[in-house]
Amino acid sequence: SQKVLKMNISEKIKLATKGNKEARGILIRDSNKLVAVAVIRSPRITDGEILGLANSRTVNTDVLRYIYSNREFTRTYVVKATLVRNPKVPLPTALKLMFTLQEKDIKELARDRNVPQTIQSQAKAFMMKKEQAAKANMDKK
Repeated sequence: SQKVLKMNISEKIKLATKGNKEARGILIRDSNKLVAVAVIRSPRITDGEILGLANSRTVNTDVLRYIYSNREFTRTYVVKATLVRNPKVPLPTALKLMFTLQEKDIKELARDRNVPQTIQSQAKAFMMKKEQAAKANMDKK
């Protein structure tokens, strides 16, 4: 980590692209957003690292933006569910992702006090609609 601190930006970007997991872990916290985004674009980055970054509340917003706008990453259900719970993800994006989640996860979001208030209230509203629709179906039968 001492070596990494002494590197200039171009060296850090090169290390972010070609380095190991430990180097990426150090560089993702770099104050320069170019370096942090280079880490997320690395061909060596694993799904586990992506999930950890999506869950992180301290990661750079540009890194999160890259994750939620990349279809390859959001194809994974767990990453989508994690992004919805991250308060740094913009509300419109989080809401869009929320409606792709399974009912049990939306129910959890409705009860979770650690998610943004808007997400929680939208999840509650979604569950109310589901219950009303189910009730209406029962009444028809």
